[in-house]
Amino acid sequence: MTSWILRILLLLILIRLVWRLVARVRQSLAGATRRSPATAALVRDPVCGTHVLPSRAVVLQSGAETKYFCSDRCRQAWRRRSA
Repeated sequence: MTSWILRILLLLILIRLVWRLVARVRQSLAGATRRSPATAALVRDPVCGTHVLPSRAVVLQSGAETKYFCSDRCRQAWRRRSA
């Protein structure tokens, strides 16, 4: 009777090891097919030189030209300098 228990126990351990191996292989394959995140185009603040995302920048439009700033402080400095 104990030999059957040992066989079942060994079989369960073997199944667990195979299961973990398959899970690791699947995880590594899924990681290999993932794309790297797309890089966003950054714009440069003309006052301090900081690069910012256009969607998060403070914008100043004058005619057809658009300037992007990292903060309202830099935008005000640009206005003072340009005036």
